[in-house]
Amino acid sequence: MKNKTIAELKKIKPVFIDERTSLTKTVSTLIFNKKIKDFDAENLRVLIGQSMYLDICIPMALEFLREDPMIEANYYPGDLLTYVLSVPLSFWQENPRLKEEIESIVISNKDFILQFDVTDGVKYNIEKFFELIFNN
Repeated sequence: MKNKTIAELKKIKPVFIDERTSLTKTVSTLIFNKKIKDFDAENLRVLIGQSMYLDICIPMALEFLREDPMIEANYYPGDLLTYVLSVPLSFWQENPRLKEEIESIVISNKDFILQFDVTDGVKYNIEKFFELIFNN
């Protein structure tokens, strides 16, 4: 699976993509040209931020977060975690094993996470995530 691109794995045919924005160009490259095994935290952050291919990206993101919950993908420590915690509740409801895994990562590392000078956005996403999870 990881030896393929997302396009190969999902059998997506190449289409014309207007690459006038850097985000569109980046997403296109990730889907059609980059092998999944070569994705780094920033690649995952981009696709998760676009809610694209979460079934592939979230398990890989959790691998990074297990190693370092505050990994800096590109912008600030914890940006990958922030994006993962922002994934729609429906995804977690459909993927209870992954939900348990992210809960475990955050719960077991909460003090570590909060010792960082994290933005209010990171704190908000952690609180919102637990509120959604525990109320559903």
